[in-house]
Amino acid sequence: MSEAQASQLALGELFSQAADGVFVLDRDRRFVLFSEACERITGRSATEMAGLQSRRHDTTACDDDDDRSLSGSLCPSFRVWDGSSSSSRQRMCIRRGDGNSVWVETVYVPIKDTSGRVECVLGVMRDVSDSKHREDSLRGVIDNLRDEVGRLREEIQEQYGIDSILARSAAMKTVLEKIRTAAASNRPVLISGESGSGKEWVARAIHHAGMQKDGPFLSSACVTSFPERIEQELFGEVRNGSGDITPGLLCNESEGTLYLGEITGLTDESQVYLLRALQSRRVRPRGADRELPVTARVVAATEQNVTEAISRGELRQDLFYGLNVISIEIPPLRERREDIPYLVGHQIDLYNEQHLRAIQGVEDRAWALLMAYDWPGNVRELHNAVESAMAVGTGAMLRAEDLPAEVRGETLTVIGDSPSQLNLDRSLRDLERQVIGNALRHAGSQRSRAAKLMGISRSRLYRRMDALNIDPNQVH
Repeated sequence: MSEAQASQLALGELFSQAADGVFVLDRDRRFVLFSEACERITGRSATEMAGLQSRRHDTTACDDDDDRSLSGSLCPSFRVWDGSSSSSRQRMCIRRGDGNSVWVETVYVPIKDTSGRVECVLGVMRDVSDSKHREDSLRGVIDNLRDEVGRLREEIQEQYGIDSILARSAAMKTVLEKIRTAAASNRPVLISGESGSGKEWVARAIHHAGMQKDGPFLSSACVTSFPERIEQELFGEVRNGSGDITPGLLCNESEGTLYLGEITGLTDESQVYLLRALQSRRVRPRGADRELPVTARVVAATEQNVTEAISRGELRQDLFYGLNVISIEIPPLRERREDIPYLVGHQIDLYNEQHLRAIQGVEDRAWALLMAYDWPGNVRELHNAVESAMAVGTGAMLRAEDLPAEVRGETLTVIGDSPSQLNLDRSLRDLERQVIGNALRHAGSQRSRAAKLMGISRSRLYRRMDALNIDPNQVH
């Protein structure tokens, strides 16, 4: 056996063992070699393919990912033949001999003679049908997730967007105009208003209508007995021992909005740090040797009278100027009573959507009480009062007797003039015990709902119940 015959035999054995198909096209782009793997992948025999031109679309019907035909001059091997590319790679769908389709990825490489002329083209073909099907399945999942994200964004926009703020009063229409102005900018915003007036709701509306809507809405309550935690949370810190920096909320990777719940709760030092961050758009985490860029848009809020807070030293005047680029003052609910019917109606609609009770209207006496009450807790208290009335009442109408005692004008009487009732601590404990008991009765012993009715967190309610030895199962 000659050396050439031995090489040819070894090459044939190699092709027969290879998982990938190997074929060769001559200068007329006819198949002169078609390995066993090619036969297995295409469902066509080497005898059938011998002498056929690769550009004959009726043979294998090659199409790309966009269902475009790759016949004729669009054949990926053409770029190798004309010398415009030293190699070519193409994923394509071809028609098998049995009529089915298979996805293959083929690499074309020129084989040149001694003069540098392309003598033939070597193609290596791999069956990628499984990976293509997985890719299509994953793409379907991604498309579904993208649709779901779009739907959720629409829901969030409906729930927290500008249109979600019910405003019929002239004062609130002014607030809406300022929200639109703030949404069109990325400058700091200062929102002022009494507790429960909806400051965070306004901040969310600014976020979801503004330039930062694709980023997260982050919230930080600045009032705490551990100011160092707030500093770490806002500005970041260096991890003990590792030297790695944990970025703060101001430097979140995804640009968004940072809502600072009560700006006067920050220490003087933290207020200085925040002002520098707003001015330079950079901040140095505690213990770090370098600065990080500030990515979040800051929306701050306070329920304090700003002038008085500055005079008391609770708010630095320079920070006030830095935050007060856009100022929004939310009027208390008692100064915009014309909004009450729309807020109550919206709350009833939300409750009815949960199919907990079908409420068709509000009795006249209940309306009179709702309109006459001063609402010291503002919109939050109104929502809680209406929810409480819907939860404890029955029938199709919201009745006056279902409203909380304070809205009905009834006061809690726990303090008398006996010696035992003159003890302040004991009287306060008795009052707190009675308020919690009333809330639990209104909420059907559901502590999470009772906490919401009282305007406190669930964890705070649990702590107070433990301290006062209140068993929710014994409250009737």
